[in-house]
Amino acid sequence: MAVLGWPDGRVRPLLFGGSPVLPSGVHVDQGGRFLVGADAYRAARLDPARFEANPKRRIDQETLLLGDAEVRVVDLIGATLHLVATEATRIAGVPPGQVTVTYPVAWAGPRQAKLVAAAQAAGLGGVTLVPEPVAAATYFASRGAHGDLVVYDLGGGTCDVSIVRSSPDGLQVLESGGLDDLGGLDLDQMILEQIGAAVAPIAPTQWARLTAPGTQADRREAMILRDDVRNAKEALSRHPSVTVFVPLIDRDVVVSREAFERAAVDRLSPSADLTLAVIRRAGLDPANLAGLFLVGGSTRVPAVATLLHRRTGIAPTVLEQPELVVAEGALAPPAPIPHSAPPVSPPPPRSVTPQQAQLPPAPHRRRRMWTATAAVGLVAVVTAVVVLQAKLGDDGGRQPPPQTSQSQSQSQQPASKASVVASLPDPCTMAADLKQRHQFTAPTATSSPSKRSCEWHFIYEAGAGGLQIDLFLDTDAGSRGLFRSKRSPSPSSDEGSPEPISGLGDEAVLLREQMAELQQGTRLVIRDRNVLIEVMWYGYAPPDQDQRRFSFEQLRTDVVAVAREILSKLG
Repeated sequence: MAVLGWPDGRVRPLLFGGSPVLPSGVHVDQGGRFLVGADAYRAARLDPARFEANPKRRIDQETLLLGDAEVRVVDLIGATLHLVATEATRIAGVPPGQVTVTYPVAWAGPRQAKLVAAAQAAGLGGVTLVPEPVAAATYFASRGAHGDLVVYDLGGGTCDVSIVRSSPDGLQVLESGGLDDLGGLDLDQMILEQIGAAVAPIAPTQWARLTAPGTQADRREAMILRDDVRNAKEALSRHPSVTVFVPLIDRDVVVSREAFERAAVDRLSPSADLTLAVIRRAGLDPANLAGLFLVGGSTRVPAVATLLHRRTGIAPTVLEQPELVVAEGALAPPAPIPHSAPPVSPPPPRSVTPQQAQLPPAPHRRRRMWTATAAVGLVAVVTAVVVLQAKLGDDGGRQPPPQTSQSQSQSQQPASKASVVASLPDPCTMAADLKQRHQFTAPTATSSPSKRSCEWHFIYEAGAGGLQIDLFLDTDAGSRGLFRSKRSPSPSSDEGSPEPISGLGDEAVLLREQMAELQQGTRLVIRDRNVLIEVMWYGYAPPDQDQRRFSFEQLRTDVVAVAREILSKLG
């Protein structure tokens, strides 16, 4: 899925073969050329051994063997992103100026780094990452949904459920959970099993050739059957029954919507359990939620909404095109959120031009790590939305309107909290030593009326990781309360007990997180008068590389050095 946007506000999904949905499969031909989407599926019917249907499920692997070719997973993902970028350039007339890629909130640093590397391999620059639930919540918030939103995302290969809070400070992922083994592909498999129950007793040998093909000819027939099964699943959302022809056996099998949905409820039941568990972990009452919002193409199956309504008591919000929500949300600006009371103006700051408010990063937890802003979008192989912003000038793009007299007069009013936040040191100028030692990508800056943030990530042969700096502004009492809340280990993470750190601000604690077998993380929280500083730094080194550069001791040294640099600039 890809969405293209212009500076004047125009938005349109990119079409691939007349459809906004780009199939995730990739095929590598004899000459090493990548075919993507529908072209890949057509080529796979002739040479299925060179085809990978779902690169997303291969994200943790370095390479795949497709036919006699060993192919990097990063290159498979990059092939899809390259096609999207090419189509965006053709439509806009210029290459995209900004690219936003969305990713499942459960993806930690190494997976995110692979996604960035794939985008860079595809020739895309200025890549920003946004968690899918944040993009989805932005879409719904822009249409008036405020409060605590449940985002249920059922894609082709995975199911993710997140609670996103929409508040005056921006969007915050409160809790999330995921199932890596449940998605639209599993519903396809369910229909295949129903067909097998009808034909396997009468043709066991032929059915075995279709379900476990051993020759290229059998793989071709098996792929044809799976394509027809996928089309049947989509048709059952519109028709009471469909007929599927079974090759090799030469029989038609009728699949009814009633039988399909009855089986689908059982298969989807773990996702309803997950939804309830995520709501409970967030400490929320389902009756007080702002809504349950369904995204992802697989939520078109009516059984999804029926099951969730029955189990949660919340009537889900179902859209006509649920697969477009994440892409358009990644493109949308943050929605204005009503305030129950006017904001209190803090003391006047020194004269600094405020940055445009953007989405703040999500809180640092193992299943949710990064947020960002949006520009123009595409969703592809990894259920990723890539948002591409076209640079348009004299050839038809509209320039931003000049500053009005109203905005000029507002600048003479008492300083707002947002302007005070904007006067804080720019976190993107920090961490000079880390930037020299690691190949950081361009920083992503975000801000809200109460916070300035910056984040970087990196990937190279010796490792991958990321750094995030948040500067919060509040009253002195408010910063103390925020410090108390942030110094506690997250109940949904593997953070250890807080370690007090002396000599940093008024008070400081360090928390250690074991994020994966070879991935360490640290989170340093500091209160300095009415400013709260949070620095998150994690790293991963492959087994054949020096592990010491990302040991906890080294990360601890690094994060404390960054904190001292920030404090020196706060003065």
